Parts: sequence; structure tokens; C-alpha cells
Amino acid sequence: MIKRHSIFRWLHKQIKDVIFLLEMYSSNITAKIWENEWGRKVLYNHGTCHSKGVMILLNPKLDCQIKEEVRDENGRFLGARITLDDVQIVLANVYAPNDTTHQVLFLKEIQKLLSNFAQEKIIIDGDFNCALSPNGGNPTSKKLPVIKEIDNLCHLYGLCDIWRFLNPTAKQFTWRNKFFKVQCRLDYFLVSKQLSSITTSCDIFFAPNTDHSAIQIHLLSDDLKQQRRPGFWKFNSSLLEDKQYISNLR
Repeated sequence: MIKRHSIFRWLHKQIKDVIFLLEMYSSNITAKIWENEWGRKVLYNHGTCHSKGVMILLNPKLDCQIKEEVRDENGRFLGARITLDDVQIVLANVYAPNDTTHQVLFLKEIQKLLSNFAQEKIIIDGDFNCALSPNGGNPTSKKLPVIKEIDNLCHLYGLCDIWRFLNPTAKQFTWRNKFFKVQCRLDYFLVSKQLSSITTSCDIFFAPNTDHSAIQIHLLSDDLKQQRRPGFWKFNSSLLEDKQYISNLR
């Protein structure tokens, strides 16, 4: 309970529109309590009281509608189609297993679960428990079947690793072991390529009460992203004939 309060306090200060959480150990019993603490309906896929569990939090002030929700049976995947500012987006939260064989099966299941959203704008976030490159961690040779399934997922739904897309030469990690001898980027956003043009940033930063870093993306609508031209102001010269105006101005 103390850890949850601490995380919720930190999240409220972040002022984000959508938040993805992993390993929440939620249940039907705690769901209403958590929603009351957050201030809005929370989307869950419960794991057990000791493992798994994924969650999507929507900012209580956010004006959006939840159209559809999709879950796996193991508390590792949660998808939701929402309408935000008249734009329909599919959000998905992923917490992959550690074992390579189970990871491959899990990623194949995700590909099927998303089949109804193939032509839509998709944002997938989560811990894939698989580094896509060997920098700072163990060699990726043992995870080649997993990387192949992630590539298949991206190919099927037109997704890209948005952090790498925006930071092609950067070297950062989202997880490290206790002694910092192994560091990997295990957590990432996979974003529809049609959304990549309006994604202005993707950052990795500290998060409390976890051995993983947090990642965030910032998207702007096409209208907001358009560069505004300098404004033009014209003085109404007839005011110079108004004695009261001149007196007040002086």
C-alpha cells in the first residue's frame, strides 16, 4: 500500500495523459480502491498477487472515450481502443515473459490479439524482456527468435521503435542489474509509422520503486505541429481623437 501511494503521488505530479504500468499485482478486490485513489476508471488485466498484472491509467482530466478492451489470459497484455479529440487510437501495454520459448509464443499471441486493429493508429508500450541490440548487455544471439517475432509484429502493423527512430546514435538503458555490470534497453514504445511524424520526443528517465527506468513519448496533432507565422497588430488610429482614452493612457 505504501509503495502504491508513493507511485500514485509521483504519477500525479508527472501530468501525463496516458500511463502504462507493469507488475501491479492487482485484483478484482483492489481495483475499485485503486480507481478511487487515481480519480478515474482504470483499465486492468490482473495477474496474481505476486506476479504479472498490467494497467493503463488515463488522466482524470482527459476527455476521451473507451471503445473496446482486449486482454490475454495471463495478465501480460492489455489493449484498448480509445477516442481522443475525435481521433481513434489503440493503446497496448505489454509485459513479456523472461523465457525465450514463452516470449515467442506470447508475441505470436499479441499478433493475433491485435488483428482487429490492423489498419488503426497503434501505440504499444511495455517491458519486452529482450534487448534489440547487444550494447551494454548480454549478446542478443540467444534472443534471435524473440527479436524475429518483434520484427514480425512491427511489420504486420506498421510499427517502429520510436526511441531508436528519434535517437539513432544514442546509447541509453532502461534496466540494469544490481551491480550495473549488465545494462539493457528492455522497455520501449512501438508506434504506428503514421504517428512517428507527430512524435516530438521519446525520453528515458528515472522512476521510483523499480529497477527499470520510465520512458515517455510526446505526440502533437498535425494542427498543433504546424509552425505559426508571426502575428500582425494594427493600432486603431481613431483612438487618438478620443480625449478620455488619451487621458487614461497618459
